[in-house]
Amino acid sequence: IGLFSLALYREAIWRTIRTFFEKLANSWSAWQVGGLRVINHSVYVAFSAFTGVLLVSVLVSHTLAVWTVCLSALLGAGLWAQLVEGSSGLSRPFGYYGSILGGIVGCVAATYLFEVSFWRIMAAFALASPWIQAIGRLRCVVQGCCHGKPASDYIGIRVQHAKSRVCALSHLKNQPIHITPAYSILSNLVIGSLLWRLWYADVALPLIIGLYFILNGLSRFVEEAYRGEVQTPVWGKLKLYQWLAFGSVLLGIFITMLPVGTEPLHLSWRPHFLLTATVFAAVAAFAMGMDFPHSNRRFSRLAN
Repeated sequence: IGLFSLALYREAIWRTIRTFFEKLANSWSAWQVGGLRVINHSVYVAFSAFTGVLLVSVLVSHTLAVWTVCLSALLGAGLWAQLVEGSSGLSRPFGYYGSILGGIVGCVAATYLFEVSFWRIMAAFALASPWIQAIGRLRCVVQGCCHGKPASDYIGIRVQHAKSRVCALSHLKNQPIHITPAYSILSNLVIGSLLWRLWYADVALPLIIGLYFILNGLSRFVEEAYRGEVQTPVWGKLKLYQWLAFGSVLLGIFITMLPVGTEPLHLSWRPHFLLTATVFAAVAAFAMGMDFPHSNRRFSRLAN
């Protein structure tokens, strides 16, 4: 019934989605607090981080381990983007694949420092990551990063805000472009729902982890075909992130074949999980949604 309804009302549904994301893409605003600028998309960063830390905390029940992985992922995202996109003129970019690599390093560190099962904490983050990314993509829409290439009027949205990277960096002002962050959000909703259903069915944890890498790699490979960022390197007619998405699929296939016996993940609740999630949400919001526009120091500005 659900699929039939989607097919029957697909045009009306798409018009609603397109209208929502076009308004969001042109909604960039900021508040000045002394020398600090608080950009409105920091709200989405905070909500994304809060949701992710809370989900992982109730699955792992080890605050220090969760913080270790989260901080490592945030640092990895920043370092990666500096290596790949820093020369484009972006002062403080962040990259998804850097966060994945940083997160894996953090999981290894947490395993040795706190004696937390590597597979349990990896599976917990695999279950949380689709929801983290789906919410976080709302920031991408406002900021203009991860944007699409030119599209038809029916498919695309038009961005006119001068602060958006669509206009400031890619010079696609008022041209209809693919809503690639929306494509990512929709695919992550499907991936996240499937992985949680598998968790509920008590499947092996390496299968959950491997399927995350496989499904995310497949969706990202397709998404990249519609993205139009000028700073993304192209190797052998494929974008860098398409090669990485291909590697993600191969990694996922390998993980699903590992004959690893693991204990299942169970939900547990502690009141301090809310405080932990709130504090990290503030840290992530500051890193990815607040800057110092009047400073010329490196990493001081998110937008001109």
